[in-house]
Amino acid sequence: MTFDPLVEERVAPGVTIRRDASDNPLIVPRGQTVPVAYTRASGLSKYLAEDSWSLSKWRQRYGAQGIAKNPDLAARAAAVHYSTGPISGTMPISERKRAAAELDAVWEEATTRAGINEAANLGTAGHSLTEPGNQGEVHDGLIDVVKGYSEVTAGFERVASEVFVVNDLLRVGGTFDSLYLSPEFPGFCIIGDTKTGKNYHQAEFEIQLAGYQGGEVYLGDPVDGVDQRLTFEEFAGLPVLLSVAYLVHVSVTGSPKPRVVKLDLERGRRLALQCAATRDARAELDKSGIGEKVDHIGLAVQVLEEQHDRLLADLELATAPEEVAALRARGLELHRRFQHIWQQKHTDAIKRRLA
Repeated sequence: MTFDPLVEERVAPGVTIRRDASDNPLIVPRGQTVPVAYTRASGLSKYLAEDSWSLSKWRQRYGAQGIAKNPDLAARAAAVHYSTGPISGTMPISERKRAAAELDAVWEEATTRAGINEAANLGTAGHSLTEPGNQGEVHDGLIDVVKGYSEVTAGFERVASEVFVVNDLLRVGGTFDSLYLSPEFPGFCIIGDTKTGKNYHQAEFEIQLAGYQGGEVYLGDPVDGVDQRLTFEEFAGLPVLLSVAYLVHVSVTGSPKPRVVKLDLERGRRLALQCAATRDARAELDKSGIGEKVDHIGLAVQVLEEQHDRLLADLELATAPEEVAALRARGLELHRRFQHIWQQKHTDAIKRRLA
């Protein structure tokens, strides 16, 4: 099977990610050969949290204003004959599609002229100015955004930015903003993302960043059957923190004040699994989803058992106190990561090895 994606995204020097017509990244799962359309990590939470009705009404209001205030758009829309019948008369499918595309274009132009994208444009610019190496000019309205970002991240060291990762368990892929070192969590790197809008739903970002944290750095499709991936430890030289991620909130509106929010990745992982299961259930119902049904809970159990067995084996061989201490810490992180499916037998087995 071959894919002819509409879009190719260059995510790093020499790394290009193909995308399908819905902007989903086309990823070859580990150990496989055929690309699969993964969900964008930023969109996974919509399967539980998105209020599509309110969002649609919000867009309709802007569109109505744009049509009313721009006679050229009103004339352009009036010139299009469109009907789904039966009272107004039926249209051939090909003509109806062309008419629908024209009206959609008019509506998009109307919402744009009405100012629907103003806040988003400011947010995009502010976000870009926080990226390392940006040489663009800082607009007067964004000076406080750049200053606020610098102040709240002053104690962090950014070791990487714009990192594309994939998570085979959740079938998601996406790019997070920053990988930080923080004195608060020595010995770990912390995934971070920047939010420039006024409002946000914390649980949605926890789902998104949990998807990143549970993934691997993706360097492209397999070459000669060899996966082109790196773990976070291989990529950054340190393991990624499993329990917490940072959301740097610097609103372009100036309110609330710039701050760093700690995201609960344990809750994010639990909700992410539910989102993935809901997505796959919908795909099974309409037969037009992103791929085959995936037992995400079963896969999580499999990963837990494999890593738990590896930990027990390493404990069996460990003799030096520092080795035992490091493995004990690894066991605690394993428990945090898989708390939703952890059982007493896992704790008892570790205690026996430590006795």
